[in-house]
Amino acid sequence: MREALAVQVMGNDGPHEPAGKDIGADRWLHDGDTVSVGNHVLQVAYAPGHIGDQICFVVQNDHRVIVGDTIFDGGPGRTWSAEHFKTTLETLRDVVLPWPDDTVCYPGHGPHFRLGDRRAQIEAFLAKDHGDFSGDATWDM
Repeated sequence: MREALAVQVMGNDGPHEPAGKDIGADRWLHDGDTVSVGNHVLQVAYAPGHIGDQICFVVQNDHRVIVGDTIFDGGPGRTWSAEHFKTTLETLRDVVLPWPDDTVCYPGHGPHFRLGDRRAQIEAFLAKDHGDFSGDATWDM
């Protein structure tokens, strides 16, 4: 990407999967940092769980968020350990749910959705005891 598009490579500084992987970023992004893209300013929201270096980009002065694999219309991003799943639950509570209902979430794949249309399902999901679960989750489990 760096060479093909003549842009900086940016990312969160970890932890990376697999452990110790060097992504060779030109700029490390942390929670609250901003990145200018065209006419927009994106604010970084650290959102670990699916992976340890997952971030979302909140478009400032807008209702859109690029959520990557943090959250999908049908559930949270896949996890590979119970510890990562518990981190995902914290991210949903502390990062995602504070966004307004009119927030439109754009995941890394699949359809975009309005957070307010899923809020009740997410809150019900968070209220359940999932034990030592990890893997693919859906809001109705």
